[in-house]
Amino acid sequence: MRFEEKWQPYRDKQGGKPAKKIRQLRFASRRDAYIYSFYRHILREPYEAALKARGLDGNVIAYRKLATPEGKGKSNIDFALDAFNVIRAYGDAAVVTLDISKFFESIDHQLLRQQWCGLLGVAELPRDHAAVFRAMTRYAIVDRDAAYERLGFLKWQAKGSSQIPVYTTGFKDMPRQLCSNGDFREKICGKGGSFASLIETNKDDFGIPQGSPISDMLANLYLIDFDSALKAYVDAIGGAFFRYSDDIIIIVPGGDAEAVAARDFAMAEIKKHGSMIVIKESKTSVLRYYSVPGGQAFVKLHGEQGQNGLEYLGFRYDGKAAYLRDATMSRLYRKVTRSIRAEARALVKRYPGRDQAYIESKFDAPRFMQRYGRVADFDQTGNYDTWTFWTYAKRAIETFGSLGQPIGSQLKNYSGIVRTRMAHEISKALA
Repeated sequence: MRFEEKWQPYRDKQGGKPAKKIRQLRFASRRDAYIYSFYRHILREPYEAALKARGLDGNVIAYRKLATPEGKGKSNIDFALDAFNVIRAYGDAAVVTLDISKFFESIDHQLLRQQWCGLLGVAELPRDHAAVFRAMTRYAIVDRDAAYERLGFLKWQAKGSSQIPVYTTGFKDMPRQLCSNGDFREKICGKGGSFASLIETNKDDFGIPQGSPISDMLANLYLIDFDSALKAYVDAIGGAFFRYSDDIIIIVPGGDAEAVAARDFAMAEIKKHGSMIVIKESKTSVLRYYSVPGGQAFVKLHGEQGQNGLEYLGFRYDGKAAYLRDATMSRLYRKVTRSIRAEARALVKRYPGRDQAYIESKFDAPRFMQRYGRVADFDQTGNYDTWTFWTYAKRAIETFGSLGQPIGSQLKNYSGIVRTRMAHEISKALA
């Protein structure tokens, strides 16, 4: 089933409104998910062995079980700190960040098959593996909202000149089995002629669904030769690199010339791995860090990003300290405002006839802040579905130590902002 995550980035300093960000995700049916999980398990051991044999164990960091020295599972917090520590250890270094555009949607099927065969040491995939390969490359999808509408869980409501979706059943209350076998055949597959089929099949020679249990493993495997080539390049010049899915960071000794050469090498090398694989020019940056009393300073050499320092895996490093990314903080306060507005309306409805002071006294701000929101883009071994932004920030402060002291300052006004915003929204709801 396909659905989209959409969000609107904040305006840039020039006042321009960026295009909406859209990430297409797919999740498999329960039976298919079990099958994909099983084959991911089968491929994991030879893939991990291949990484070790190629010396890539510490370079490819996403979607793998990697441990801290204390034996805890690493998260993107740890990976960001690892990169910042490499830059600090170099003293003078150039840093290149690259981003592969629409990575999962661009994976070449033939090249993926070759890597899969190579991992198993066979000329042709065994029948069972070939069946999984076909399922992942010729995948069939149903749009989530189209299915919900067809099954009566969603209706469209006019709002001004546009239509907005209204769910007749909340996501938490959706039945685990959306429909009977008969309804599936008739209303989803279009059997019987009463309804058009909602099933779409990928007919391209590229692209795998992002979100299935095996997708991350296959995406990592797909670029193993690219990882090896980049590893050989940076090793030869005394540098380092990390790849976190579609995010690549290259750290090399030297300045502008060395950084540009590393950037150009990576961009040329990636073209060998499928005609659809493209590195986003707009998200490529080159910075130089150099030693100064009390730490490092930086200068931005190339690219649109990096005005305030290196941004990597949700954090920013300016040479002296690490911070939560500005965009991360903006996203937090935007979501807080939306949630507080809903909470204020609920409180006013719960206590009719009461004045603002009374209703404000019923707002449990500490509880709101502790339970608020899951963390976006947080990858951690194990099930951390209950992690909130507050938990995440505290973990970052602990992990970064003295380097991350400014994170506490970034959050010091969080409580006050929550209370002030709640008072404002209660006042509006009472009006």
